[in-house]
Amino acid sequence: MLENAPELSAAVKQSIKLFEPWLAQSGMPFFPGFTDHSPRHINDVLNAAASLISDDSRNLLTAEDVAVLCMAALLHDCGMHLTQDGFRALIEDSGQPVVVGFGDQPWSQLWKDFIAEARRFGQDKLVAIFWGR
Repeated sequence: MLENAPELSAAVKQSIKLFEPWLAQSGMPFFPGFTDHSPRHINDVLNAAASLISDDSRNLLTAEDVAVLCMAALLHDCGMHLTQDGFRALIEDSGQPVVVGFGDQPWSQLWKDFIAEARRFGQDKLVAIFWGR
């Protein structure tokens, strides 16, 4: 389906090309015991998603839908590949630029605010967020 949309196809292929070496070599330093999240996993996620699309629904899919699905599969586990240095860079206050749309604050401040909020989460709040225990 992406072949019918050359610009989208090129964007998805270029993104995969850029991310694949990083995903293949990272080893997920913070999550070594988790399941495989290499490029093979992304392919498995896409195959599983494709198998879940009914024939009637498949007729409604657009090239844009397929591109979004491919990018979501590519990006959905990137946080698991974060290195220790990358994590430190995110949470340290190092004169980072603001993150527009999230209170226009630096990432380090957004992280501190998240941790402060998450510490106050009681069972009721967690159930409300995750729809169950």
